[in-house]
Amino acid sequence: MKKSKICLLVLVLSSFCCSLVDTGVIVYQPPTTEHDRQQFIQHFQQTNLEREKAGLAPLDLCTEKYNFDRGWAMKDPNCKKRILAYEAGDKNALGTPQLGEKKDKE
Repeated sequence: MKKSKICLLVLVLSSFCCSLVDTGVIVYQPPTTEHDRQQFIQHFQQTNLEREKAGLAPLDLCTEKYNFDRGWAMKDPNCKKRILAYEAGDKNALGTPQLGEKKDKE
């Protein structure tokens, strides 16, 4: 009897955890490293240089940092204020990400 209760508990817990992963509730994203961030900034600057040459508006650093790594973006005081406004419902506080390098949404 005790063995069957343990098996049932394991089955219930494992199916619950699997459902959380399947629905995206639990998603492990390794934190970005300093190297990742340096590469991101280099790519961001290169992209903005190319956009300037093409006569396009520059990308917004806070928007791109938020899309890349929310935790890192929140350490920038200018970005933090805008991110909090965005997450509170102000959809104009950040723009639409263009770089497409999503690492971590913490």
